[in-house]
Amino acid sequence: MQGSTLAQRPWLEPSPATLWNWAGKTLAPEPESAGVARDYTRTALARWGMGFYTDDAVAIVSELVTNAVEHAFPHWDAARSGQIRLYLVAVAGVFLRIVVTDPACDMPPVPRDAGPDVRDGRGLAVVEAYSDRWGWNPVREGGKAVYAVLVPHAP
Repeated sequence: MQGSTLAQRPWLEPSPATLWNWAGKTLAPEPESAGVARDYTRTALARWGMGFYTDDAVAIVSELVTNAVEHAFPHWDAARSGQIRLYLVAVAGVFLRIVVTDPACDMPPVPRDAGPDVRDGRGLAVVEAYSDRWGWNPVREGGKAVYAVLVPHAP
């Protein structure tokens, strides 16, 4: 079942006037979740008046969610348990932090040097290219959190 922190907690609904904003969404461990996460990210950033992050943030979210689906849940079937969570935390004018959690703590994200003929393996290179910093941490409840941070740059 998918859930949205914004929908469940309307008193936390962000606005451009607030100094910080956060949003979270639970995603199913299926390929379609990358598209759901992209749409959710676009909506949150537009609500927050932070559209200047949209292109980079959507690319990062897409890669992190896709990695969680493909690597934390390598053999998809309807019986598998666990979920993916997307969190967006923004401090106006300071940073946007994107966090994707999954239940696989035994699989830390490792960038690969994908050659020109390799079909996949570029996800973390994309995250690294679009973010100012990225990394991962184990989650106390089990699993891991992969994050990327974007900061505004002068035009």
